[in-house]
Amino acid sequence: MSYCDIDNTIITTTNTTTTNTNTIQRIINLKGKIDNLTSIIMEMKEELKDLRYLKESQKSNKFLMDIIKEVAKLVTDISIYPSKKEVYGIAEAYLKKNHHEFFNKFSEIQWTAYYNEHICKQVEQIHSFRGSLASKTRDVIFATFGKMNLPSIKSNADSSQTITFIVKKVFSGKQYTNAEFAFIMAICKTLLNPKYDSLQLKEKTMKRKVKYYLKKIKKELPLDDDDDDNSNNEESVKDEDVNLHRILFLFKL
Repeated sequence: MSYCDIDNTIITTTNTTTTNTNTIQRIINLKGKIDNLTSIIMEMKEELKDLRYLKESQKSNKFLMDIIKEVAKLVTDISIYPSKKEVYGIAEAYLKKNHHEFFNKFSEIQWTAYYNEHICKQVEQIHSFRGSLASKTRDVIFATFGKMNLPSIKSNADSSQTITFIVKKVFSGKQYTNAEFAFIMAICKTLLNPKYDSLQLKEKTMKRKVKYYLKKIKKELPLDDDDDDNSNNEESVKDEDVNLHRILFLFKL
């Protein structure tokens, strides 16, 4: 082999090596760009996933809040002082009726866990707003009339003393018959009784209660006991003594 051929071979080899080096460098650069692009795509996927999760979460939260509001409304309509068992039953009945498919995806254990975690506390919290409203109402009354200008009610007074105090203050200077006063007592003693779980009074129920209190008033018996539901001895009170329509008219109710 001549020196010329050797030089050509060296030059060719050098050129080939340079070309390979450039190709490798391009491949490395492309790989870096691909890796960078892959990283960007992965970040975009995560962001999209987060957005979807947020959207589903907001949708789920709205759905849950709708359930809580409806259950809380039903609880208030059905019972003034509901037990935990009653709230649980109301929530279950509502979902079975209005969201059957959603409810059926739970097993009994899963439903109990879901209820305790997402529904129970929130419903109780909404129901407890009653106490906050009562407190705010008291503050407004004090701010309007002045705390020192309002007569106080003893905190240890029994229900009869409290009702008598209220009636005397509200109806002071007015003369009412025994039947009308018995009507007032029946309303107060029933609607203010924590054990009474309805917001309505039927005429039949009111007649019985008014007769009961009218009998006690006539006999000057204490009104602080709660055995009116068990009392059927009403022979001393005639129906004409208890005319609810007349009483309602007099009170403009």
